[in-house]
Amino acid sequence: MFTTIVFGVSDEVIYVSGRSNDIRVNLGDIMKKAFGEGSAGGHSTSAGAQIALGVFSGIKDRQTLLKLVDEAVVKKFLKAVGVEEVDE
Repeated sequence: MFTTIVFGVSDEVIYVSGRSNDIRVNLGDIMKKAFGEGSAGGHSTSAGAQIALGVFSGIKDRQTLLKLVDEAVVKKFLKAVGVEEVDE
């Protein structure tokens, strides 16, 4: 069983897409919980979200932006599924 999410960043929006074949996971509900009802949703096995960059849009260094977005997306997703993030 697997659940996978990926994201991409445009000039103003973070696009998140997820897939799962785990029947214990309703990915649509998790995306809504993690990223907001109006900007996220889908089905139990396939879902997505669009998140405005907001305060991150002023960051010009692409590597820094991707690192910050990665941390924020992962943290929100893990919190929505009830998994505590482990510090490395």
